[in-house]
Amino acid sequence: MLVAATIRATMPPEGWQIPLFKKFANGYNEEVPNPIQTYHKYIPYSKPRKVNDQILSYGKPKDLEAFCLKAQLVNYVQYKALLEGYTSHMWSRYTSVLIWKTQNPWTHLIGQFYDHLLDHTTGFYDCHFAAEPIHVQLNLETYSIEVVNTMSEKLSNVAIEASVWDLEDECPYSKTSEKLTVPPKKIIRTFEMKYPKLKNPKPVYFLLLKIYNLSDNRIYSRNFYWLHLTGDDYKILKTFRERGPPLKIISLTFIKGSSYEMHMHIQNTSMKPDSKA
Repeated sequence: MLVAATIRATMPPEGWQIPLFKKFANGYNEEVPNPIQTYHKYIPYSKPRKVNDQILSYGKPKDLEAFCLKAQLVNYVQYKALLEGYTSHMWSRYTSVLIWKTQNPWTHLIGQFYDHLLDHTTGFYDCHFAAEPIHVQLNLETYSIEVVNTMSEKLSNVAIEASVWDLEDECPYSKTSEKLTVPPKKIIRTFEMKYPKLKNPKPVYFLLLKIYNLSDNRIYSRNFYWLHLTGDDYKILKTFRERGPPLKIISLTFIKGSSYEMHMHIQNTSMKPDSKA
């Protein structure tokens, strides 16, 4: 989906109206775009009997800006899952991935890394991230943690750390792997992330993955997911966003000749100052 500013710049006001959502008894939500969106090949974020609606999973948007923001979140998750899904079977089912049409020659509404006015969409960033040479990822089908090494040299003396964080800044689950060696041009599957199987898991949670060197703690790859339990959605994230992070940030910028120097002071203002979050 384009950013709202591009839609306003390239379409008449009649095209700024967000799609209408028509809900059926089985829970499916049909998106009804306006005629201009239809002309520009609008593709819905729902599919009968498979996906109720990915936009509404974040809450009903009230205007164009809110709709485009939720569409960008969906775009990020979709492209990231696409690349990581292919990578999960790399060298067994696939040897490479080609993404056709990274940008549209005219104003299209979906399927692009940068839009008609060359503004980056979230697809650009998550594909760039998911295709990093050394990558730690979650298999969304099995919930196993995987490490991908596309380098020509083996990756040794490393470990994986997986931690789950809820919306109250608590860490109800964490696990660290044993020492690992990842051969070149290989993917290895490690332990299963079992938080959803625990007693009383939170409906929405964050998963942070790291693969790091055991000698100097240098991080090779860091991955972050927002997830929900089966049957739930992300609507609760709206209150989390409104609350904001418990941080106080003060920054000062100095100009020294042709360079800039910035000093930042970051303070944890939560009631749990010792939290490793």
